Amino acid sequence: MEKDSFLLNLVGMKMVSITEPFVLKEHIEGNHDRTRSLRGVNYRTKNLFFDDFDKQFGKWFFEKKEKFPFLKEKLWYANTSRQGSLDEAIKELGGGDNTVQMAQFFSLLEEYGKDIMNSILLHTNFFPVRDIVNDVRIIQISRALGYKWDGYGWNVSSYSLNEVSKRCIFLNKEYRIFFT
Repeated sequence: MEKDSFLLNLVGMKMVSITEPFVLKEHIEGNHDRTRSLRGVNYRTKNLFFDDFDKQFGKWFFEKKEKFPFLKEKLWYANTSRQGSLDEAIKELGGGDNTVQMAQFFSLLEEYGKDIMNSILLHTNFFPVRDIVNDVRIIQISRALGYKWDGYGWNVSSYSLNEVSKRCIFLNKEYRIFFT
């Protein structure tokens, strides 16, 4: 394999339409309290379970308000074609310029979250998303097989772009990255 070959291989595109303003906490069930576990913070939605390992996801995204009714945008997705770093993949995408809206991220989880056979979500997925103060964060979601819940949930981690560079997060072949 050539050293300078591309890490990402474009797989497909999905149109995601958003018809109303979006605030993540309004889509979380109950009184929006977080349940603490030894590993992180748990969130429940109607169809999904999030286990926030690093306790950053809620802090960065829970209160974020997105006001763009009638957004219809192409959401692209690519697989990693070889081993490499997340930092390399983000640089290949333009350094965080092609961010996904939280509403788009949540829409994919609602549509494909429990559908293993027909999902465009793989076992491990990455989304560059702007947080509550407009900084680009990388959301990583990985399948969590029903150990706490009646079906499938998602382990969620969130990283700042600086953390991505410092931590040298390693990607295996066949991880998926979503972008606009």
